[in-house]
Amino acid sequence: MSTCLQSLQSMGAIIVLMFTFLFMFAVIFREMFYQSDPDRFSTMFNTIFTLFQLLTLDDWSYIYTTSRERGEPACLSLPPSPCLKPGNPF
Repeated sequence: MSTCLQSLQSMGAIIVLMFTFLFMFAVIFREMFYQSDPDRFSTMFNTIFTLFQLLTLDDWSYIYTTSRERGEPACLSLPPSPCLKPGNPF
C-alpha cells in the first residue's frame, strides 16, 4: 500500500506535465484551425477535447477527412512512433 501512495506523487507530476503540454498545443491548434473548423476548435474546451481524441486515436480519421474537405491547407505530420514499427516485439 505504501508503494502505491508513493507512486501517486510521481503520477501527479506526470499528469500535470501532460495537461500542460495538452494546453500549450490546444492554444496553438485553436489559433491555427478555429476559422476552418469552428465545431471542433471554437473554444478551448472543444480544442482540448479534439486533441484528446487525436491522442487516443478515437475518430481521428473523421476529424482529418472533414478538415480536408473544408479545404484546410495546414496539416501536421508527426514522426511515427517506434512502437508501431514492424518487427517490434511489444
